[in-house]
Amino acid sequence: MRDGDTFINSEINQQPIIFRNRPRPVPPTSNTAWRISALILTLSRCHGSAASADHLNILMHSLRTPTTRARFLAWWDGSFVAGIGSFNLEPSLDVTIRLAHADGLISVSPKGKIKLLEPGIQFSRAISRREDVLTEEKQFLERIVPISTAKLTRAMALIR
Repeated sequence: MRDGDTFINSEINQQPIIFRNRPRPVPPTSNTAWRISALILTLSRCHGSAASADHLNILMHSLRTPTTRARFLAWWDGSFVAGIGSFNLEPSLDVTIRLAHADGLISVSPKGKIKLLEPGIQFSRAISRREDVLTEEKQFLERIVPISTAKLTRAMALIR
């Protein structure tokens, strides 16, 4: 190293480090662990621990935020009349299904029916036992059990 390089490095090392912006935390809905856990929890609340991808799209999107949960619950209870654009598809559902399938938590039939396998059932029981895990999501799903596939099909029609 040259003498000038040593001087520059010592000057740099003496400068204080100042962070001007705090990094934003990753929202839970972007977290793979949350998405798989929410999928497993949702399937466990469906009849026969199985659902179509269309129905899961509605349910998983509704789980995302307090606003989407409230809007869905208002529609489910009949106090909100949904129109075209009231519901959205869950953009990360396909990847989440593939990951859960690769982990052996679910099976996917040729007709697209997604069903919990025994490891997925055990995982959903573990989630359900923990009071401090996915609390808002559990409360939301408990409000709509039993999940009516006919109602979800009507919601799906509003997307298309």
